[in-house]
Amino acid sequence: MGEKNIRILLIEDNSGDARLIQEMLTEEVDSPFTLECAGSLAEGLERLDKTDFDVVLSDLGLPDSSGLETFFKIDAQAPRVPIVVLSGMNDESLAVNAVQHGAQDYMVKGSVDSDSLRRSLRYAIERKQIQESLRIKDRVIESSINPIAIADLQGKLTYVNHFFLKLWKYESVEGVAGRSIEEFWHRSAEALWIMERVLSHGSWRGQIRGRSKDDAELDLQLSAFIVKEKNGHGEPLCVVFSFVDITELTRLRRRLKTEQSFAGIVGYDAKMLQLFDTIRQVAEVDVPVLIQGESGTGKALVAAAIHNEGALSDKPFVPVNCAALPEDVLESELFGHVKGAFSEAASNKKGCFEQANGGTIFLDEVGAVPDAAQAKLLGVLQNGTFQRVGGEETIKVDLRVISATNKNLAEEVNAGRFRDDLFYRLCVVPIHLPPLRERLNDIPLLADYFRKKVLAQMGRDDIVLSAEAIDIMMEYDWPGNVRELENALQYALVGCRGNQLLPEHFPPNILKKTVPA
Repeated sequence: MGEKNIRILLIEDNSGDARLIQEMLTEEVDSPFTLECAGSLAEGLERLDKTDFDVVLSDLGLPDSSGLETFFKIDAQAPRVPIVVLSGMNDESLAVNAVQHGAQDYMVKGSVDSDSLRRSLRYAIERKQIQESLRIKDRVIESSINPIAIADLQGKLTYVNHFFLKLWKYESVEGVAGRSIEEFWHRSAEALWIMERVLSHGSWRGQIRGRSKDDAELDLQLSAFIVKEKNGHGEPLCVVFSFVDITELTRLRRRLKTEQSFAGIVGYDAKMLQLFDTIRQVAEVDVPVLIQGESGTGKALVAAAIHNEGALSDKPFVPVNCAALPEDVLESELFGHVKGAFSEAASNKKGCFEQANGGTIFLDEVGAVPDAAQAKLLGVLQNGTFQRVGGEETIKVDLRVISATNKNLAEEVNAGRFRDDLFYRLCVVPIHLPPLRERLNDIPLLADYFRKKVLAQMGRDDIVLSAEAIDIMMEYDWPGNVRELENALQYALVGCRGNQLLPEHFPPNILKKTVPA
């Protein structure tokens, strides 16, 4: 991959000097420099008005202008374009004045070679970019009362304001400068994903969780955006992060919480209340989420809740059970196929990724995706593009990916059964659902919820749970989790002929494990 094209405007009235400079800059076959020449200041200003240049290389002695007046007029026409002076006068006083007033360099004709000229032009562009970054800091950042940070395009911090230091509990800039922005996130994978999103889309806004120097968690609202050179129309220059601290607000909400269910998920155990908070937070953040937990814990409910509580709630939500589809069908189901791709392909078909475009795709049991489909899935997550099975057209989608598995994907990666790069793409934000045996206090609440649901389907409302039935449910370890509890209650209620649910109404396998011999 070659160096990016550098556009130069040369303002020089001497045709011999102009030709020599052009040879210096463009003599190499793969030279990154392209040159336009103007023979007067007026012509140069006209070209600056019509074309975006990366740098101006100008003599100060022109037919229609001379001395520093030439520099001032160029700078006034294009204040964000770096200017290098190439003069025929070896005048130290003039050189100092030019640099003090903003020229990036002062070079003397006759003492310039190809290497020094190229180096000067590159440095001029870099210095101007740094000055632009400082301009943003001086005019915008210092006036803000929010914590602000500037990072380069690799995510390394180049500036933070006083409020950033205060929030993250640092005493001085020295403890922060040069560090990666991901170090200030609770989850570094989330920071890397957001940085990638900002670089590809220009901006990002949502809730995140940070971690201060003393290891305290911070709930934050983040706005991040790219600053570009040339008044927003050139190359990316840096990334600005603006934070709002909502930690106390979040903690107050947790203290006041009295809810027993959220988005169809039932529970008031501390683990579930934390889960409700996580869903709210993640719903506002367009990042990939991996939900892990045993079968029957409600992973699909959590995925639907994240979608429905966020900004994409009115967009498609497309679930795919990756474990339920044969390997030769899964790829077609996910990515679609074209007519004639295989014997059963009688027509073109859109896959689930196309159907979910603009919304959310939910990859349930993603750990069951075979190797070939894993590679294609990784490509979608990296580039947002794919091809239908048997097709050549590249299809682009913009959607949210939520996945779930009852496997330990980290162990699957170590065993070589799941790609590590795909795992890290899917697991930007991990959510773990606790098994029912780890939140026994929720069993009476869940049992009553399912009792009402089943009785409504049966057209009855006269059966209550006996204390003995509650005891039976509390003593059982529920390997099938919430799904098994719901099925057991449905079995018991259907078989109950009185108005009180008793232990004997439950399935035999539950009684065997709870009733002493």
